Amino acid sequence: MSSGNAVVSIEVARKSYLPSGGVEVLFIAEAPPADPRRFFYFERVLAHDSLYLSLMRALFEEATDLDAVELRHRKPEFLERFKASRYYLLDASDAPMPAKASPSKKRRVLTAALPRLIEKVREVAADDTRIVLISSTVHSACCASLTAAGFNVVNMEAIDFPSSGRQREFFRKLGRALDEELHRIIRALEASVRFFAADENSKRVRERYVVEHFLRSIGLTFEADEIVRPDRDPPDATFRGAAFEVKEVQREGRRRHEEYKAKLAKARAASSAAELLEHFSPENIAIGDVYLRIMDDTRALAATRYRSVATRRSLDLLYYFNLDMETSWGIDDGARPCIAPLITEGWRSVSFLHGSRTACVIAAGSTAPGFLTAVQGVLMDVSDLPDNE
Repeated sequence: MSSGNAVVSIEVARKSYLPSGGVEVLFIAEAPPADPRRFFYFERVLAHDSLYLSLMRALFEEATDLDAVELRHRKPEFLERFKASRYYLLDASDAPMPAKASPSKKRRVLTAALPRLIEKVREVAADDTRIVLISSTVHSACCASLTAAGFNVVNMEAIDFPSSGRQREFFRKLGRALDEELHRIIRALEASVRFFAADENSKRVRERYVVEHFLRSIGLTFEADEIVRPDRDPPDATFRGAAFEVKEVQREGRRRHEEYKAKLAKARAASSAAELLEHFSPENIAIGDVYLRIMDDTRALAATRYRSVATRRSLDLLYYFNLDMETSWGIDDGARPCIAPLITEGWRSVSFLHGSRTACVIAAGSTAPGFLTAVQGVLMDVSDLPDNE
C-alpha cells in the first residue's frame, strides 16, 4: 500500500466510526503507526495494537477479562460500541512519526502539526466534548494550545501510552480523566483557592460575593452594576443608599486558603471522586449564638477601628458568617439576645449572610435604607422566596 493510499484508507476507516450524535469523548493519540495495517480503526489487526486493547478494556467492562486474541476477533463489535458510546479517536499528527524519533523530535513534529490538529478537532468536537490526550508527548505539545483554543481538555496530567509495562498507569490515569465528578470537585476547589487568596483583588471578589448573595437572600432583584465599589474604604460597597462594610466571623485559627489548597492537592492525587468522601455529622447553629458572636465583634470594632460615632452611623455592617460545615451547617431560628448594646454602639445597620443563601438583618436604625428596615429580625432563606423553587 502506497503512503498516499494508506492515508486515504486510514481516514475512510476513521470517519466510518464517527459518532452520528456528536462526540462525547475525543481521544487524541500521537500519530498513525508506521505500518498502516496496524491502524486503530482497521478491523483486522493481529499484533502491536496495545492502544486498541487497552482502551476497550478500560472503557467496557465486558472487555476487561478478554484475552488479546478474543478482543481482536471481536474488534468490529467493540469499535461499534466505541462509536455508539460517542467515543472517537484522532491522531495529533497526520503522518507517522519518524523512525526512532526522540521525545524532543516528536514534540517538534506535534507542535508543527498543531494548526491542522485544531482544525480537525473543531470539525468533530462540541463545546462540551471532553478531550483526552494520550501519551506524554501529545500532552506536553498540545494541551496548552488546545485549552487556549477553547477546547475541554480533561486530563490535567499526561496519560502514559499503554505500551509494555505502562498499562496499569494508563488505566489509572484514564479513569481519573473520565471521572466527571472528580473533575467537578477539582474545579470547585480551584475556584475556592482563588476565592480565598490573600491578594487585594480576591478580597474584593469575596466582598462583592457577600453583598450580592445577601441582597438576593433578603428577596431583592437588582442589576450587577448597582453594586459599586467606592474609591475610599470604608465602605466596601454601596447599593441603593446602603454603605456595606463587609466583615467575617469564622472558626478561630481557621486558614481557609491553606485548607482549600490541601483539599485540592488531595483531589488531584485521587484516582476517583469516591476517595474524597468524608464522614461528618452536620449540625445547625442557633441564631442566638450567631447574634452573640457578631455582637462580640461589633463591640471590639467600636473600641478600635471604628471609634468615630459618625463613621458607625454611616455604615451598614454586613457579616459573612463562615464557619466550616462540621461546625455550622444551617441556622435554627429561635430566641435572640437583647440587641440594645448593638443599638447603643450606633451602627446604622448590622446584618449577616450565612453560606450563600441565608441572611438576617439583626438591627437597622431609622436612617438605614428601607429595604433593610423592612426585614429587620427576619431569618430569610433565598430558597423560601417566591419563584425560587
